[in-house]
Amino acid sequence: GAVSFQFLHAGQFLIAKEKTTEDRIMELALEVGADDVITTEEGYEVRCDVHAFDKVAYALDQAGIKADSSEIAYIPKNMVPVADVHVAQTLAKLHEILDEYDDVQAVFSNEEIDDATNVAAQR
Repeated sequence: GAVSFQFLHAGQFLIAKEKTTEDRIMELALEVGADDVITTEEGYEVRCDVHAFDKVAYALDQAGIKADSSEIAYIPKNMVPVADVHVAQTLAKLHEILDEYDDVQAVFSNEEIDDATNVAAQR
């Protein structure tokens, strides 16, 4: 919990653009108490308070909108860019080790590795 202040603990629903329109998802999300709808090139991200998660999930289901991903997550408030290939490789190895550890349920991080560095790190 030492760095938890750097993350927003919230419900998060990721929905592909072809599943709904921006107006429809915005209207539905605001009706049921979601905090924010973020539009990206891939689709929509609906964020809500953890206590409103079930209500938002039910409303999406009733509207026939199936989320590609839905979870209560720790969403980074600020991303930290990683441009060094060695650092990217080290972070990838750390994530792999943590994922294999039985006591770890989920890993959340705030690093942002661009595509070029990610490709170079995988070599």
